[in-house]
Amino acid sequence: APASWVILARVDGQEALDDVQRSLVGRFPNVSAVDLSRIQEAVESILGRARQAASFLAGFAAVAGLLVLAGALAASRHQRLREGALLKTIGARRRQLLTVLFSEYVALGLLAAVSGLGLSIVAAWALVGGVFELPFVPSLLRLSLIAAAMVALTLITGLLGSRGLLRRPPLPVLRELVD
Repeated sequence: APASWVILARVDGQEALDDVQRSLVGRFPNVSAVDLSRIQEAVESILGRARQAASFLAGFAAVAGLLVLAGALAASRHQRLREGALLKTIGARRRQLLTVLFSEYVALGLLAAVSGLGLSIVAAWALVGGVFELPFVPSLLRLSLIAAAMVALTLITGLLGSRGLLRRPPLPVLRELVD
């Protein structure tokens, strides 16, 4: 019965590889010599493009998330101005207003981080475990850093959007919002 034999060899350098292939084919004309490094380069090129596409999509999603966050903060700005003016009217100090705003934005950032990271972990687990059939082990340090960055970004964006709340007296704000 016909049989096939496969032998793999690692040869360093293109010239040495060419010499081995020439001498092998010259001595055994029915032997096929295949350079697997070309196949490996093609696979690495394809995976590199897939990595670039995934990075682009991740960046796009991050920018879209920032736009949604900015839109949500802008949409609720009047409500925060009204609440701040009411709190000032009943005697809240600047420090108390900052505590309320800080708590609100930290909670919003934590909610965004937990939901976003939770969904991404589930998607990565399904992809790595289901498609690639590899064990999925998320990096808790990286996830914690991403969550902290999301909370910090939400906090900074929110506080920057609310800085007029702390400076303006309550009466003009309430009059402006009623009109």
